[in-house]
Amino acid sequence: ILASGKPTDLTQSLKRPIYLITTNNAHQLYLQLQTVFPAQDCNLFGNGVHLIDRKQLGLEQIKKTLLDRQIEFHDIQPIQPDIEDTFLELIHQREVPA
Repeated sequence: ILASGKPTDLTQSLKRPIYLITTNNAHQLYLQLQTVFPAQDCNLFGNGVHLIDRKQLGLEQIKKTLLDRQIEFHDIQPIQPDIEDTFLELIHQREVPA
């Protein structure tokens, strides 16, 4: 068991900012992001990647990093974590000792 509780309580427990970065080629973006950010902070979702901002860089600094590294993307915006984000974060916490 990773966690128990209501889905809304679980999603609210994830306190780090999360950004949705969209693109035409989500898998390529996912691979590129993993060269810049820790792999555990990047999760492939549909037409983009959810990036957990564990270091609290902020939206503008993340955009600057992507542009400086010439990583193509359409948009980046903050999002509320969903149950999948929470589940993946719990999995990563188990994989990486604190």
